[in-house]
Amino acid sequence: MNEILISAVLILLPNILIALIVLLMRYTRFKEIALRTGIAFSAFWLIYCIGSSIVFNLIGVEPNLVYSSRDFSISNLKTLATYVVSLAIYSLTLTITYPVFMFPFVFFLAPIIAVLILLYAVRGRGIKEITFWIDLKPKRLMGWDEEKEVLKLLIALLPVSLYFLTSLLRILKYEEDPLSVGSTLLGWVLEIYMLFLLSFIVAVNLLYTSRVYHGNRFVGETIRRNTFNNLLSISIVLSSVSLILFVQIFKGIIYVFIYFSLYYIAITIIFLSFFKVMEPTSVYIFAKILTFMRDENKFQRIFEKRTLVLGIIVGIVVTLASLFCTYAFISVYWSYVNIDLDALLGECSLDSSPSLEILEILNILISLGSLQRFFEIAIIMFLIYALRNMVKIKFFIAGIYVGIFKVFADYPLLQRATKAWTTTVFSSANIGFVNILVPRFAYLGLTTSYLGSSVYQFIVIPILLLKLLATLLVFTVLVYLKFGKLVQFIDVEAGHQIKYICEVEPDYITPNSLIKLKIAKIFEEKIPEDLLQIVEFFKTKTYTFQELKEKLGMPDEKLKKILRYLHENYIIDIYDCEFKIVTPAPVIEGIYIVNTDGIALYSKSFGEVKVEPLLISGMLSAITSFVKETTRSQQYLQAIDHGDVVLMIEYGDGFFVTLLANRETPEIRMKLREFVRRFQEKYGEILKRWSGDPGEFENVEKLVNEVFEITSTSEEITTT
Repeated sequence: MNEILISAVLILLPNILIALIVLLMRYTRFKEIALRTGIAFSAFWLIYCIGSSIVFNLIGVEPNLVYSSRDFSISNLKTLATYVVSLAIYSLTLTITYPVFMFPFVFFLAPIIAVLILLYAVRGRGIKEITFWIDLKPKRLMGWDEEKEVLKLLIALLPVSLYFLTSLLRILKYEEDPLSVGSTLLGWVLEIYMLFLLSFIVAVNLLYTSRVYHGNRFVGETIRRNTFNNLLSISIVLSSVSLILFVQIFKGIIYVFIYFSLYYIAITIIFLSFFKVMEPTSVYIFAKILTFMRDENKFQRIFEKRTLVLGIIVGIVVTLASLFCTYAFISVYWSYVNIDLDALLGECSLDSSPSLEILEILNILISLGSLQRFFEIAIIMFLIYALRNMVKIKFFIAGIYVGIFKVFADYPLLQRATKAWTTTVFSSANIGFVNILVPRFAYLGLTTSYLGSSVYQFIVIPILLLKLLATLLVFTVLVYLKFGKLVQFIDVEAGHQIKYICEVEPDYITPNSLIKLKIAKIFEEKIPEDLLQIVEFFKTKTYTFQELKEKLGMPDEKLKKILRYLHENYIIDIYDCEFKIVTPAPVIEGIYIVNTDGIALYSKSFGEVKVEPLLISGMLSAITSFVKETTRSQQYLQAIDHGDVVLMIEYGDGFFVTLLANRETPEIRMKLREFVRRFQEKYGEILKRWSGDPGEFENVEKLVNEVFEITSTSEEITTT
């Protein structure tokens, strides 16, 4: 009993420590990222590390003796605890390695797949008719609703994924015995497969997140809903069949299935833990690709002399600087420790019996190696940020060039690098008469035949190089979104709303620089009379520098001097425009809240159209019943489109909300969903015990105005 208890305490020690850190961080601004990192680490440690050790123990891999002492003492337990903590630190660096060096490939590839899906979905109607409504503000990390949907889908796809991967290895004539759990090649193929699977799922979700629509149709939502529903329903059947077939082919399937599942589930949880942190980079790259495809002068912009020259210079300078900093450190460090890493990994293989000292040394060395890789990425991000401010080149362009040059620089190193797959097994420690189990990492190196194989040379190496490029590009975008001082504002012009996503950039004015008025009445008297005419232009719309120059007929330098003066006196802002998104401006005519019994809870009309709430509730009930009876559909009615007017419907628990507008756009649909969510939170309990008193919903108007950003309150409001 003592052996089991002490082993359990030592095994759970890292989780106890990480839980304490998360608790300490809960009152800081980093509480959400700390919680998500803690969940990711716990998934890796408990599901993959400890779970894999149990699987190996069940198939007969005996724990090797790593430590022995005749005395049962606190100092000996401290020695084991110190080893477990060093192992946990190494596990934490491995956990962080996934979002830094593996998942960026997913968020880099997903926008490309999303564009391909979109091209197929719109077919001959043209990609130029597609628009979107992105929001690049930092995402709130609260809530897990989006992650739960993805998790359900990935779990349903697990058995069919196992069958597919093993069959693929057999087709490529690299058939391995699945009873040899922890197979090196299966691990590499599994990792690559998960990269592409996650990329596809993120791509489909990206169409929804970016609010992609065509005409008046929210095609992004339709594609995501249909794809997720179809995959979920089909994968349940396919996974069941795959599991039966796999059992028939390999009679000892249970252990390899468990091992595969442990890795699959652990990586899925780690991925979802950092999903909201990294998804905005995919949104940005996706918007960049669509903007590029619709740009009439795209090739002229690509080969513009200044951009090309500065991109090459920044790429070369950053690559050389990072190589000097990191590899100078590596050479000094490894010459100091004077250890053959390959030999050390061999001593810690699956079937070997390494000592506790060797395991501690290896854990520390590999942890430091991982920290060196993180340090290298940090140096590159700092250099890109510094050079961008010096030479005024866009972050995205700098990231592309640095990534390309870094790939060429690192290709020879990847050929010579140590290749091993990491798994875990149990080791034992004898203290007195107590035998304690502790986990250890075991390493499975790629054999010479695998290193020279087409699978490795033409699949693994290219993916490793693309992962490096993706890491640099994705983290360049993350740094830009975090520290780039992005400004988002909306103008309404001629029935359209125009969203600008920009950076304040008064020092470097280009033809595409945006000029926007930020004047308040207290500053009007500061404007010189000879500049009043120019300021008047900005009261009607936002101009580019080129448009203003053509309108005024002024020379470049004179106009730039005037604009800088106006900026210095807090009259205008000068922006470097990243995105200009033009969409039709929806006009809300009314909103109606009805409970499931058909009783109108609240209604408000904004325009000339007046609709009786009881008429709305009766009509929707009749149409919903008719559609369900004739089509046998289980879906709720979402909208009724009558050409010049649209009824949009969203459902809560015990009620539904109908919005009457001149058109449906993703933006207004998302606001309607936000309103339903907040109404549910505020009035959900009231609805359950509602006695019919309309006064209980008299404060709904404030919520309507907040969500739909309505300032006028002069329209008639009715509650029943």
